[in-house]
Amino acid sequence: ATLVGRLDQALAGVDGSVSVAVKDLGSGRGAVLSGDREMEAASLFKLLVLYSVFEAQLPLTSELVITEQARGYDLGTLELGVGETLSVSEALERMVTISDNSSAIMLGSRIGAPRITRNIAALGLDTTYYSLERMTTSAVDMLRLLELVGRGDAVSASASSEMVHLLLRQR
Repeated sequence: ATLVGRLDQALAGVDGSVSVAVKDLGSGRGAVLSGDREMEAASLFKLLVLYSVFEAQLPLTSELVITEQARGYDLGTLELGVGETLSVSEALERMVTISDNSSAIMLGSRIGAPRITRNIAALGLDTTYYSLERMTTSAVDMLRLLELVGRGDAVSASASSEMVHLLLRQR
């Protein structure tokens, strides 16, 4: 209740829709404010791509060719040109640490939307969608995914550890 009150205070006067889910994995305590509200996923879709790369056991040394389509999503973070390549490992690093859209598009294309959608269902993410028509999620869905990663239960303990290490290097 105290945390909910503090969140309410911090968000007082914020214009727009807000959805928050916070949880201490050690104690299990937390707070949720409009946690199941479906919101635009923005860069949170990259967490689904990250999970799906590890779930598919995509070799980290596999090469991804930068396509015109992927290059079209660049917001100034990609210094490479069409036809050049990145390894899956390099693309994951760029996608997570600097939120590189082109890397996310290349990885998502390699994995495929059907597989990512199956993973969303298997994870029990009720308000998360991955398609051109609907790219949404909720705070509780992202909490569920991040809790699995944090506890070592996302794909495997080693995959979860790799995901945590990538997430900790965000810039």
